[in-house]
Amino acid sequence: MASTQKLVEKFDARIGFCGRLILWLFALLLLTRFSVVGAALTVAVVAGQVFLGLVFVARYRVLKELSALGRVGLGFCLGVTVSTFFYIFVVTFTNRYFAILGQIGLLIVALVVFRFSRDKLTLAATDEEKHIIKWIAVVTLLGLSPDWFWPLPVAAVLAASIYIFGRVRGRAIVVRLSAMAVCGAVAGFVWMRILDTRPQRPWFADDRFAEIFSFSLGRWGMSHNPMMMGESISYHWFSFAWVGSLANLTTLSIETALTQFGPMVIALICVILGYSIARVFAKSSTIALCAVGVSFVVDTERLFRGYGFHAFQLSSFSQFFSLAFGLAILLLIVNLRDEDLNSISLAIGMIFAALIGSKSSSGLVVLFGLGGVWLYLVSVKRSLHKTLKLLFVGIVIPTIFAVILFFGDPRNGTSSVIRRPGWPAGVSRDLWDVYNGSFVRYLPILIFLTLALSGLALLSLATLFGFTAQKSGQRKLFAFLVLAIVVSFLQMWIAQAIFGLKDVVGESDNTLYAPQFINALCILVVITLVMDRIFRAPRVKVKSSTHIVAIVVGVFLVVLSRAWKIELPPSYLIPLLTSLKPAIPFFGSLIIGAGVAAWLRVRSKTLDVASRSTYFFVASTVSLVAASLTVFVANFKEISFRQQDEWQAIDLSNAPSTDLLIATSWLNANSEAEAIVATKVTSSSPPVSLLVDRREFAGFWATVRLASLNSANEAPRREMLSAFTGKGDCESAKGLRQ
Repeated sequence: MASTQKLVEKFDARIGFCGRLILWLFALLLLTRFSVVGAALTVAVVAGQVFLGLVFVARYRVLKELSALGRVGLGFCLGVTVSTFFYIFVVTFTNRYFAILGQIGLLIVALVVFRFSRDKLTLAATDEEKHIIKWIAVVTLLGLSPDWFWPLPVAAVLAASIYIFGRVRGRAIVVRLSAMAVCGAVAGFVWMRILDTRPQRPWFADDRFAEIFSFSLGRWGMSHNPMMMGESISYHWFSFAWVGSLANLTTLSIETALTQFGPMVIALICVILGYSIARVFAKSSTIALCAVGVSFVVDTERLFRGYGFHAFQLSSFSQFFSLAFGLAILLLIVNLRDEDLNSISLAIGMIFAALIGSKSSSGLVVLFGLGGVWLYLVSVKRSLHKTLKLLFVGIVIPTIFAVILFFGDPRNGTSSVIRRPGWPAGVSRDLWDVYNGSFVRYLPILIFLTLALSGLALLSLATLFGFTAQKSGQRKLFAFLVLAIVVSFLQMWIAQAIFGLKDVVGESDNTLYAPQFINALCILVVITLVMDRIFRAPRVKVKSSTHIVAIVVGVFLVVLSRAWKIELPPSYLIPLLTSLKPAIPFFGSLIIGAGVAAWLRVRSKTLDVASRSTYFFVASTVSLVAASLTVFVANFKEISFRQQDEWQAIDLSNAPSTDLLIATSWLNANSEAEAIVATKVTSSSPPVSLLVDRREFAGFWATVRLASLNSANEAPRREMLSAFTGKGDCESAKGLRQ
């Protein structure tokens, strides 16, 4: 048995840091979908992209100061940026086979540079980082739980197993075998329950749209717009391009790459980056890991009755994808000194350009945030010349490049352009609409809803201000978050002036993406600061019962607000009180924090104002976060089973119907003979006959989009659409969606 123990220890020593990351990513992918070949190829592609980015990271001496995990996360973002842009460039002017060969060539070039470079690429991970990887896998599953649900029990069993195996290590063989048997039996039971309820794939509102774009970009690049034939693409398509390239490089189906393997990879990278950020503020890895887990699980959407967010917003893959790049930029801001940011402007600019291409609203937030960092550096250095490189290479040039590449001119688009309200183009006209229409009457309502949507982010900003007053090194982080939050609110408010107040409550999620993005960044930072203050650096001895009381009162206020029924005659007070109701937990947390601060003042006469304000923020945050977690856990079973049933029903409804098969046959037989669409955008654009190997192109989207039903020429196309579907009217064609 001693020899077996030595063999295990020898294997553990040989596998190293990179081997652990690869094995855990492989295991997570197999949990998502048991496809050994697909998972192995996905791990290989992701590892190649990380290596490509690490070769770039090695060129900067200041980036070597980052932790090994931080460099892995940063390397992924840089590697994905380079490889995806190169893939799209090659596939646009050639075909996907040359694009795949180009990726192999790109990796060979990276290997040659690595071999002959003076800047050696090393990932000297500490023992702490090596042993924390398994817990990072657990937090990854926890972060996916608010949307997928099934990872929560898996994460609980995995965490318990890791803890038990760590406790019995070195014990008698009987004890270890018993622990393995118990953990294996529990894991098997939980997994069988999950397999019994889990659908074939997760679903979200725009999944068909995302699949079409991913498939088209992966096969034909920018030469083909699947949503509007004959038009250039004007959309934030970078995340879909990564999915399309991943599917072609790994032979995965688009459904698997987009809805299963892709989210798992991005979730793991987000947790790695989040942990690296939290470790800067926390004095121990345990506190940092717990803070990341809590911040990614906190679900204010359920706390505020549909008016909040959670970090991993899988209902929009592009939004979720952009979070990884936002965390990468945040990692650079919190880790590097003021004078170092100017030297890595190119790395910041590359990540920023990819972020804009991933989600325009997230790019808008980071644009103003980086502008705040630049203004802070100008004020500190008292020199404009020393910060020009960051301004132009890191901010201005990437913005111009990304806007032209992804959107063209946002002011003069066709129906294929989706202009995000709040971008600089057209803002003056939008502001005129805000302050000269009836919208002003509803400003109090909008303010209450804003507190429900982003109250925790505002509380985070206030908490960060109290903490950074003592740490001048993080003032640039405060400058970044302040301008980012301000522009996210402006984007949302201006959008409401255009689309109407009803969209605040969720009928148009496009207006809420910017606050959701910055909320995730703020919550990660503040929860880390609060947990570190509670467990590691208490300036005042606060009993644990104080926090327990704050949690209990916070949960009680949530229950009370949900039970409150507004029974008043119709008047202006009805929408006002209705919008106030979701914000009650936020106001309640402020009252709880004020109560704790008052109690500390009575208890300690020598306590200064700064310390009391710190504990005001700590108590408010603790009560709000605890209430959110309580609501999430209490409703987990009901919500998860309901969503699983809905997903399984969608699986059945999306089976190919007779109408879809008829449409496919018609398209195959007549696409070349009948000029129903403009397919020849460039010489490399595909004929329609190549589009029918996917059901998305032969179903609803093919009939409506290819025939341009939603364009200005809708009426002349009705006869063509009727001939295409064989149904005789436009409304029946919509049945091909299923």
